[in-house]
Amino acid sequence: MDMEKKATRMRRTIASNMANSWHTSPKCDYEMKINAEPMIAFRKKFNEENGCKISFLNLVTKAASIALKEYPYANSSFDAERGMHILHEDINVGFAVAVEGGLMVANVRNADRKSLADLSDITNGLIEGIKSGKMTLDDITGSTFTINNMGTYKRLIHHNAIINQPEVAILSFYNIVDEPAVKDGRLAVQKCMNLMISTDHRVLDGSLSCAILDRICGLLENPEELKA
Repeated sequence: MDMEKKATRMRRTIASNMANSWHTSPKCDYEMKINAEPMIAFRKKFNEENGCKISFLNLVTKAASIALKEYPYANSSFDAERGMHILHEDINVGFAVAVEGGLMVANVRNADRKSLADLSDITNGLIEGIKSGKMTLDDITGSTFTINNMGTYKRLIHHNAIINQPEVAILSFYNIVDEPAVKDGRLAVQKCMNLMISTDHRVLDGSLSCAILDRICGLLENPEELKA
């Protein structure tokens, strides 16, 4: 016999937001692969030298914030009724946090102005606040761009993310895996990571979407540039 169970308030809110996004944004997905070995080595060295523990999420957040500064339309909203782009002055990078019954988006304000060590502290604090239920409204509102860390799902190759309205893009990154690659003319095993950006095609067409993702990938393959 079927059983009815009332959806939680969080699930009803998520359902409404996702349906609204699906009907609002004509979305396209673009995926690229990076050589993750420079990023892995950089993270290990950085943590050893600085006595902290930055994560791959911190590195991706920093790379995304740099790219958003260079491509401001990816850090915007679109007012369809007025036909206006709202280019946001602040770069506030949200990241999805899984909680019981759903997801919440934590918000790193002015991510482009934060060092990697700062990002580590802020991210850990936001996650702890959300998990303990002690987050503030500022912690979970105001993001202008969202990142999905899908690396914990080892078998997941890619997925179709839904944009967090009123943003125009969402970036997902996946598990680091060993893949065959040609190095110096020889076949070798290389650690690789896939990244996917899902964009609102009303604002970001294929050329611009790929340029943004390519810039993020380039920064992650040259992580010394993330120290600024």
